[in-house]
Amino acid sequence: MAKIVTLIAAPRESVLQQLRPQLLSQVDVKLLTETPTDVDPVRLVRAWRPDVMLLDAGDQGIGVITTLDRVQAINPATRTLLFCATLTESFVVRALKHGARGCLRTGTSTHQVMLAIRAVHAGELWAARKTLADAFQKLLAIHLEPAHDHDGVQAELSARELQIVAWMRRGMTNKEIARELGISDTTVKTHAHNIFHKMKISGRVRLLQKLQYVRAPVGKRVNGKHALPRARPRTSTVAAVAGTVLAAAASLVADEIL
Repeated sequence: MAKIVTLIAAPRESVLQQLRPQLLSQVDVKLLTETPTDVDPVRLVRAWRPDVMLLDAGDQGIGVITTLDRVQAINPATRTLLFCATLTESFVVRALKHGARGCLRTGTSTHQVMLAIRAVHAGELWAARKTLADAFQKLLAIHLEPAHDHDGVQAELSARELQIVAWMRRGMTNKEIARELGISDTTVKTHAHNIFHKMKISGRVRLLQKLQYVRAPVGKRVNGKHALPRARPRTSTVAAVAGTVLAAAASLVADEIL
């Protein structure tokens, strides 16, 4: 059975560090124990690419939201569980919008933390039922807003550029995209530069923030390759969260956090 690679991203004095002994004893968890405890979480995710990250949200400042955005851009496959001493519904909804997969109060029991880790690793969300319901309503409302700009963007990008954007959304590096498409990473960089120029953005983070959903033309092939990855392409953070809430809500246990 594959273990859940888990990273604790928190200062040495954080309560989260007290979870280490219990997590190390779990047969289905591989805790990254060699990582420094006071390093930028974004750099840790880039280096280790964990399945689940336990992130100390601190004082709920703008910094943790920025961290969520950057983690999503670097490795969308990492599921982030936020821990905070005080959780408000507005903060939880905001965190879910920016890619968090769950929110728990600091000091939550190890048993509940393990349930949360296993749930988010399985693709579920972890939050109070009422908070999930409110989040769904708000996120769905945002997702259903007209996106007049997107058709124009897709019209500007070539089939190859749309294909590369789809791979970027899956968190692949330029070299990984190049290997998949059978081209050089320099060519991928050139395409990426053209994409950012056409969309008037500065890089990948802005790309993920700007687009709700980007896909190459359905059924088309580029140089004999499928225009999209065979796996289901990732939608935006908003769409992904909204699409997950309904399935997650039915499976959450009654004694959840909050």
